[in-house]
Amino acid sequence: MLNDEFTELLKEAKEVEKKTPKEKRPLLESVVQTCKKYLSTKEPTPIEACQEYAKAVLDYTFIDEGLLVDENFPRDSWKQRILSIFNDIDGIQAVVKRLNPEKENVEMVDVLGPEIVECMAWRKGALMYMYCATIQEEDKDRIKEDPQCHAEQIECGIDLLQKMLMVRSPLEVEQDSKERDVETLLRLGIYSDTHLLAMMYTGELCYWYAQLKHNHKINPTPAVDEKRIGIKYLQDYLKAVKGPLSVQGWSTERAEQLLDYLQKEAS
Repeated sequence: MLNDEFTELLKEAKEVEKKTPKEKRPLLESVVQTCKKYLSTKEPTPIEACQEYAKAVLDYTFIDEGLLVDENFPRDSWKQRILSIFNDIDGIQAVVKRLNPEKENVEMVDVLGPEIVECMAWRKGALMYMYCATIQEEDKDRIKEDPQCHAEQIECGIDLLQKMLMVRSPLEVEQDSKERDVETLLRLGIYSDTHLLAMMYTGELCYWYAQLKHNHKINPTPAVDEKRIGIKYLQDYLKAVKGPLSVQGWSTERAEQLLDYLQKEAS
């Protein structure tokens, strides 16, 4: 069913393993074992095949994602490496459609489940956030050299993180629910720490975008309303960390600073 894809992924993982730092090899070994397990499985269902392939690809791409961050997104290779990671992750969707031809408009979430679909968008969005954060902190000359390119990377990150946060809609919980804290989180669409982090990342990307528009001449995408988007997610983040998650040590200082800036810009 996906023998060719798993065989190719297994081959690539073994090649990459030879030049991968020791501390990152366990994840590659996990990819190798997943591929071998699938290739030895008799007649997996299309859904099982898609889910196993998605998990293997996400483990595989995580290696280079980590290396890009460790290497501060090298000028001569960051674009191509990010594009390669995105292509690998997007290839999961192509596999889902090919293995479910009877469903003309197959929904990814129906085949892979919400957690995997969220992970696909999260990993791409978080990678764009890490790129933008690295440039903001380590190499602002790149922004001066090509502010339009930086704007497009921020827009991409905002879009991907929003997609991740919208895979599952906020739940309407019974008003007399005894689990008040859980109810609050579900109403905000927060199902995990990753959702909370995605809200903070989105807010910070929106802040950088607003600053970029203020300090440089760029052609912003009309669909990106950074003030509205940033304010919404920062407010939701603060509601969660000041409320149900107040004892878990999440910081509010940076979120409050960003929110204050965006609200002043919007007024």
